[in-house]
Amino acid sequence: MSSWLLHRNLPSDLVLQSDCDMRDPGEEGGVVRCRGIELSGEEVDIHLQAGKQVVRLAVDWDEKLRLLLGEDLCLRRLRFADELVAENDDLPEADPLARLDADFVLMSNVVSELQDRVIELFGGEATE
Repeated sequence: MSSWLLHRNLPSDLVLQSDCDMRDPGEEGGVVRCRGIELSGEEVDIHLQAGKQVVRLAVDWDEKLRLLLGEDLCLRRLRFADELVAENDDLPEADPLARLDADFVLMSNVVSELQDRVIELFGGEATE
């Protein structure tokens, strides 16, 4: 993720947001938290060039989901796009359980697709 920011080479299906956390890999392990700033700006570049590594990065994925991606590939702060959530609006209002089931399936499929993509971006699953 550090390389994505430093070299401006974010994968095409990801859109950079304005939050990230960077950590110094040294013994002190200082942390820089960036909130609501332009991550492709000079401030962030200075930290990256000094050796700090991105440990969390806020991105939009494929116009479906906004999230915070962690260095451990943990997906946090999931927010589904309004267009995605609206896909089940045509279901009858008389059956709220059917709507809940449909929303769960829709969102589960999106998260599953995202998990596959994240694994792909970071080199695939480890083989024994």
